[in-house]
Amino acid sequence: MKHSAWLLIGLLLLVGCEKNAVAPEELVDQELTEPMEDQPILFDYEQDAAFLSEPLTQGGSFTSIWRELVRPFDNTWIIEQLGIGLFEVTRYATIHGTLFVSWEDSSITEKELTSDGTRRAIVSRPVRGVPGVLQEISGALIETDGGTAELHRVEITAGFGTWVIDDPLALMEFPEGLLHLSPGEEVNIRVYGPADDAIVMLRTPMALRYFAPYALIKNNDHFEGTWQAPEFPGIYRAAVDVLSHDAVYDSEAPYDGIAWIVPYVVE
Repeated sequence: MKHSAWLLIGLLLLVGCEKNAVAPEELVDQELTEPMEDQPILFDYEQDAAFLSEPLTQGGSFTSIWRELVRPFDNTWIIEQLGIGLFEVTRYATIHGTLFVSWEDSSITEKELTSDGTRRAIVSRPVRGVPGVLQEISGALIETDGGTAELHRVEITAGFGTWVIDDPLALMEFPEGLLHLSPGEEVNIRVYGPADDAIVMLRTPMALRYFAPYALIKNNDHFEGTWQAPEFPGIYRAAVDVLSHDAVYDSEAPYDGIAWIVPYVVE
């Protein structure tokens, strides 16, 4: 789901000495981060690593594209107190790894990658034995610093109508404000913004199959595709994963990619 900076927080939040604070992951107030850790599919970059590493085995003159990411990631939390017992928590991650591309002649090219991830949540602190609550969440934005790969808008259409995403970090009430789908429902997706020659992938669990990605098809001013929602109720996520043309086809060009990861509910 990119940014660095390690400032000290720890006990400052507990005693209320500062409204804003930043900390390495091991020093963060566990009362505030626990509600997110209870929903790892929504807030865990380690799960994103597996999610974004599955190989794409279709498209162009390559036979497969995949990533291998170095773990654990460098995580930084920023916590801002919004009111009595209410906090906004932003989690940044710096992600390192390697992009691999295998070709029809059996050769493999590889290049180092660095991306930054951002995701947000609104959390209430536990009070008098009542557990803290994850009240609002965003999706995740994972992108290359200084990259050229672009995403402007995603439209998801199913029986409910059309759900438009133009900011993956916009906060949504949890879980009511998330996209809701029926088990096995057919879903159409349109993606606006990537260059015509970009590689645009959809990653999400699908009915009767694992979440191996597949390439979306260019159609006029957008890329599009269709998937079936998972058969079983639960919280899932969909990722639109974009690689620039040169990131794949030019062995001398730097890694260049962007991904939006959006949570949804099947019920």
